[in-house]
Amino acid sequence: MAKCYTIRSAKVSSLEEQIRVPLQLWLPKQTVVALKLNPECLKGLTARRDFSHDNLFHTLMGLMQVTSSEYDPRLDLTAQCPL
Repeated sequence: MAKCYTIRSAKVSSLEEQIRVPLQLWLPKQTVVALKLNPECLKGLTARRDFSHDNLFHTLMGLMQVTSSEYDPRLDLTAQCPL
């Protein structure tokens, strides 16, 4: 089986349950290599800070390598961990 990397963020308070959603990102090793991502950095992201619903859109755009004026790499989890 291929090695995979996961990111988990599940710190949710009842007041913020609509914007701070649990997240698990599963990335096959081939994806990590193809996108030139640092897996150790990705694993450590949630230990350093929380993420919100806002990060989901931009992270998906980054993973799919979509070019758009709406994309903000500061909100893309994967853009924060290049090799």
